[in-house]
Amino acid sequence: MQTPEQPEWYTYLGVLLVSMFGGLVRWLNKLKDKKQLGWGAFFELLVGLISSGFVGELTWLLCKSAALSIEISIFLVANAGFAGIWAMEVYQEMLKKLAQHWKP
Repeated sequence: MQTPEQPEWYTYLGVLLVSMFGGLVRWLNKLKDKKQLGWGAFFELLVGLISSGFVGELTWLLCKSAALSIEISIFLVANAGFAGIWAMEVYQEMLKKLAQHWKP
């Protein structure tokens, strides 16, 4: 996602937008089912976008450290953004399993 002319923050901004778009899609799907508007729906959107952006950035860092291709990385970032908070729970479980097998 980054070319030699681009600063690194462009990459992180792009990742943030992709993951937040995944969160927006999830919110729109939930909104369609609930048929509810108002402050509650707006607050749910805000929380969803923030958590999706955060999880997307974490996913990008994992992909970058694993040296995955840009196509795979974008796919994983978008899916993590769609998953939102649920993805954080998956990451926690992965870390718990790693900690159990880690020997100092």
